Amino acid sequence: MVPIIEPGGRAIAHVHLPDGMIPLRWCALCYGLAGSVVALGIYKMPRERLVPAGLLAGLSFALMQVPILHAHINLTGLIGILMGPLASAPIVFLVNLACGLLGHGGITLVGLNTLLNWSECAGAWALYRALRGAIGARLAAGIATFTVLSTTALVAALIVARVVGRSPYYFLITLTPSWILTAAIEAPITASAVAALERMTPEWVR
Repeated sequence: MVPIIEPGGRAIAHVHLPDGMIPLRWCALCYGLAGSVVALGIYKMPRERLVPAGLLAGLSFALMQVPILHAHINLTGLIGILMGPLASAPIVFLVNLACGLLGHGGITLVGLNTLLNWSECAGAWALYRALRGAIGARLAAGIATFTVLSTTALVAALIVARVVGRSPYYFLITLTPSWILTAAIEAPITASAVAALERMTPEWVR
């Protein structure tokens, strides 16, 4: 992990906050909300998608361990497009739980990180479906991924600034460019994957 700021001696790795930076009552609330969505996602997930869900979770976890400046690829756009807004929730929860257990972010923040990543999955899925009919699957996947992840980059910077008590301009200058860079890298990856699946198994990207 690459520490990028150290408020009070505590390092933040990539976009994941360490334990103790957010009050436990908020952590508990986020766990409760995330747990509800994850439970619903497990209940609604078709059996035939269990194996792809595991593969996507493993790939997402592996890519999260590779820093790109102060960020990393997480494949939430692809996960959302392929799995849908509900089935994507248990995937990002497992990935964030594994990261938390390995010290990549605080374990008390798994709920919050899950909600953030799940919002990316759901947002990419919704925008992809809105655009696909007009511009095609490949372009829709790329635009949806970049748009949603870039928006999250701005929102995440404001959240980090709030919880560590620093000016948002500091994070908008130092962190947001890194996150937008990873969005620019992730968008063509997602677009290429969706285009390939459209040729082989088009029902996965409808």
